[in-house]
Amino acid sequence: MNGKDMIYFCVISSPVGQMAIVSGGEKKGEIRKIYLPRRADLRRAVLKDFPDAREADFSADAFKSCFEGRKGSFPLKRLGLKSLNQFQKSVLVCLSKVPAGRVISYARLAEKAGFPGAARAVGTAMAQNPFPIAIPCHRTVRSDGSLGGFGGGLKMKRALLETEGVEFDKRGRIKKEFFL
Repeated sequence: MNGKDMIYFCVISSPVGQMAIVSGGEKKGEIRKIYLPRRADLRRAVLKDFPDAREADFSADAFKSCFEGRKGSFPLKRLGLKSLNQFQKSVLVCLSKVPAGRVISYARLAEKAGFPGAARAVGTAMAQNPFPIAIPCHRTVRSDGSLGGFGGGLKMKRALLETEGVEFDKRGRIKKEFFL
């Protein structure tokens, strides 16, 4: 493996726990995958998926805005989107435009991405999102305002949404005014 093809990973602290970010490959600095804190051993999980990866210290400053509920979005050009199939890419790019403090239902996201009626497939795409937090799959919810699923767990999903200012009703569902 030559220098430009090297894969690196970094374990960072975040408000939701330790996360791992994998970078490198053909495009230097390209984010290949993000691991949420739910995994027991992040290093082992990274090395299982990327056996030749080397641990390195690199800046994770771009993630700060993701955790601070800022309106800005993570730069898509930094993400390895070419590893996705066309459906996943369309859905995730569309999702990346949902601003902090707002949510979108799986059904509405399917419609906006050009796949009306594909709410379940959108849910699957969210479950397989290799770039959680950077592409905010925590902002996708069920049409009735309940959370649905999340790779980091529902407690983390709710905490991320609350950080962004999203409010919940007495039943634990997202208030309608926070929907796109």
